[in-house]
Amino acid sequence: MQYEIDMNSQYKDIFKKLESIILSYKNIKVVKNAKQTSYSDEYKVVVMLRVSSDKKYFVSSWGCGSKLANKYKQLSGNGKIVRQINFQNLDDINEKLIKEIIEESMVLNMEHYELQELRKRK
Repeated sequence: MQYEIDMNSQYKDIFKKLESIILSYKNIKVVKNAKQTSYSDEYKVVVMLRVSSDKKYFVSSWGCGSKLANKYKQLSGNGKIVRQINFQNLDDINEKLIKEIIEESMVLNMEHYELQELRKRK
């Protein structure tokens, strides 16, 4: 499991800090699988965590990242949905920023769900 890999990696302090911030939100649940550890609210994934494949940094991949990209310059990537923030040191973590991104992601998740529900009713 990726969770165990991350917990035993050189980035374990980063992983533990990010996880602590994420799980401070009571409605976020953790899902551990072979490729990453995912954190979801009641609607869908908020963020996924893992050590990079080349082990040069720790990655937080944000499920609504493409909708957050213009607002948060720290997000990188150009996929259709996900954006990421990479960390190399514990000091790279801006807790206020992470919380802001979590909260914005949760709002976007809820809006997406509600929009889907409205479309079903038509």
